Amino acid sequence: MRLPKIIRLDVTYRKADEMKELEEKIRKLEHEVERLNVDMHRFALYAQQNINLHDDLRYAKRLMDDAGLDTSFMRLGPLYKV
Repeated sequence: MRLPKIIRLDVTYRKADEMKELEEKIRKLEHEVERLNVDMHRFALYAQQNINLHDDLRYAKRLMDDAGLDTSFMRLGPLYKV
């Protein structure tokens, strides 16, 4: 025996003003998400740039040491702290 399909329909009524407020809130949140994604991308670039500059500085210090120049003013610690 086959059971009949049961269809359920939920309807929600909201006032037009409330919908406009919610849509505006959604637009603001979407804008904030976009801004945060840009910030996150920029921070990732900063990390890579920091690594590259640290490597360049180590290379320059080594060249100066090899040339017999004073490098006592250069303090190169670890790239990151644990």
